[in-house]
Amino acid sequence: MNKVVASIGVVVVILIAAGAFWLFSTPPVTAAILYVDEGTVEVDTGSGWTQGMDEMELPVGTKVKTGTGSASVVMLEGEVMHLEPGTEVALSEITDQKIKITQIIGETWHKVTKISGISTYEVETPNTVATVRGTEFFVKDDDVVVEEGEVEVGFVKTPSKKLMVKSKRTMKMQAALDTMTEDVFEEDARAGKFKEKYIKHLKRMRMREIKKHDKLMNLAKKRYGINDEQVHQYLDDVDEGKQDEDKAYHAIPGPLKKKAERAYKITKAIKRAKRAPQ
Repeated sequence: MNKVVASIGVVVVILIAAGAFWLFSTPPVTAAILYVDEGTVEVDTGSGWTQGMDEMELPVGTKVKTGTGSASVVMLEGEVMHLEPGTEVALSEITDQKIKITQIIGETWHKVTKISGISTYEVETPNTVATVRGTEFFVKDDDVVVEEGEVEVGFVKTPSKKLMVKSKRTMKMQAALDTMTEDVFEEDARAGKFKEKYIKHLKRMRMREIKKHDKLMNLAKKRYGINDEQVHQYLDDVDEGKQDEDKAYHAIPGPLKKKAERAYKITKAIKRAKRAPQ
């Protein structure tokens, strides 16, 4: 049994890397992926509004509107935004260095993991610009609530006027008076509400990463006598701390580590989220 478990660990982690090494190319990273959490969600990729489908790939510039439904968008296969009902956003900019979301109306929750390697994540509403460098926060209309980390908030019309909002604080804006105020917030329950969705989407992204190398994975499973159920069980055990992902990752030869880095980082993010208090 231990031999099987060890083999699964090696196959799951190393083959994610080996596929790219064998093919001499790295599979492309998708700009954005839509996950429909519930209800009807609409998207506009430039030709008018249509119904959004679960796991639909979205190009830069796409608008997403939830109406009575709710949805999540994973950008660059690592950064997560959840849209509450009655929300509309535009994916204004997505590069390897920066993500910019234009929030037209409604409420969003953001988890900036840095799995993608970006340096800046920005959310702009009609009156505010919230810029972060790794954090968890909410944006509702012009209010910004920081659950974790720090967010720099400024005015759209007067960019020089800024406020650094720290963890467990909220920023409320009075646009008509051109003022911002900061205060303590008591909305930890709201962050817990999104934890389950966040973990679920990270797991889906990890499997997406593994499936990029399906052919190699099938060859490996045949060679080692491993089935899909055992692979999923191994991943569940890693997430629950029953298996050591660090040991498997560090066993990968140096030149291949970069290829396996995304799956490794996603796994780390899943485990951090599971440990976080509700």
